[in-house]
Amino acid sequence: MYTLTDRRLQLIKHVLDRYRVELSAHGRFHAGSLERDLRAALDTGYHEIKDLVCQLILRREYREVAAYYMQHIGGDMVVAEFQAPLASFYGVSAYNSPEFKQRSATYWVSRETLDEQHVQRM
Repeated sequence: MYTLTDRRLQLIKHVLDRYRVELSAHGRFHAGSLERDLRAALDTGYHEIKDLVCQLILRREYREVAAYYMQHIGGDMVVAEFQAPLASFYGVSAYNSPEFKQRSATYWVSRETLDEQHVQRM
């Protein structure tokens, strides 16, 4: 397993911060671009990025970036390695549980509403 060390985190922090801002501002980002930028910053491949993203979802500051990437990088399908971490993120027992789609949709809609309310107060 490719481990998210402090050194690696420092190498990709600027990339993660940029996508976190984009997600906050627009409610979305291009998952393929995040992957490309992470691979370039670390000079590594797709499988290593999957390992890192599974670790990033556990870090408070990057969990939404990781969850969004996991849910969108495979198109309409979530790759097997991301199913358990995503289920845990949304608080459901399994990716294929009946609640998964509802919880994931509700999460992002409620997040957008909170972001809009925050912007209106500024």
